[in-house]
Amino acid sequence: MHLVLPLSVRLENAVYAYAMYVWKGFWPARLAVFYPHPGATLAVWQLGLAALFVLSVSVLVWQQRAARPYLIVGWLWFLGTLVPVIGLIQVGEQAIADRYAYIPLIGVFVMAVWAAADLADRRQLSFRSRAKTATIVLAIFALFASDQLRYWRSAVDLWAHAVDVTRNNFLGEQNLGAALLASERYDEALPHFKKSIQLRPLDPAGHLNVAGDLALSGHPREAIEEYETAVPLISDAGMLVETCNTLGRLYSDLGNYAKARASYQQALRIDPQKASARDGLAKVELSDAIRNVVESPSGEGYLRLGQVLQQEGRAPEAQAAYKQALELNPKLGEARKAMDALSQQGK
Repeated sequence: MHLVLPLSVRLENAVYAYAMYVWKGFWPARLAVFYPHPGATLAVWQLGLAALFVLSVSVLVWQQRAARPYLIVGWLWFLGTLVPVIGLIQVGEQAIADRYAYIPLIGVFVMAVWAAADLADRRQLSFRSRAKTATIVLAIFALFASDQLRYWRSAVDLWAHAVDVTRNNFLGEQNLGAALLASERYDEALPHFKKSIQLRPLDPAGHLNVAGDLALSGHPREAIEEYETAVPLISDAGMLVETCNTLGRLYSDLGNYAKARASYQQALRIDPQKASARDGLAKVELSDAIRNVVESPSGEGYLRLGQVLQQEGRAPEAQAAYKQALELNPKLGEARKAMDALSQQGK
């Protein structure tokens, strides 16, 4: 699923994002690897404050353009270099992205540094005082940076922090679940996958993740329910093939050969070259044929078993099955023809 937003919503988020980038530039706390787009849910007061901030700074730097030209240069740098990544053309599902601000914030820091130098000149501060102030500022930012580094120790730490500092983070819940799943922490991953379904019940990825977690943790029946829920939601052919193939395997493991056969056949209709689906279907046919002759021996049952074994290239076993079919029903001409054909091939 791809996020599609009207221009009005993208414009609102762009204004809000300008203010947020400046805020995070000077107070780099609660940073996240992914910020979900709020869509049309921004509060009026949030949008109003952001617009007031952008407008006020723009008016201020214009008024100071002669006395302090570095302000308008830095501000226009910031506004201009953010245009390609501010979300007017929506790419991805993020509202903002910290990596987008690296170059634009150069303009804001130009404003801050030149303004600080101006203030120091007016107050006639000594070089030592300026150096102390710069050292303190750099030390504060170094502390912020060191604090952020701990969230990058592992994928679990990274996405757990993203979920903690944001709201309704569909991608964060998915990726945190996936990171926990990769660490074989199945019970911990499941709530995050289920949360992603709550946020987007029509997104197949959430159901597939829950299904995968349940299958790996030994709950095949519950996993099948989630896979079956996901199937009608999947539009990608490759993903649908894999899902049907997995359903075939799970149904086969549970002994539901009719459902397993149907799932493998659906996968092969989409991708006839899917080797694992072909192999799975062959195993299902063999298991089903064996079960039938064990539960209810008949000439027809052994005939089918022989045909399945012959398709598998197991000629001696197929011939034995045909022989048994004829013993139970001497009138089965198809079994006799098949057995004679195998005898001729063996000469």
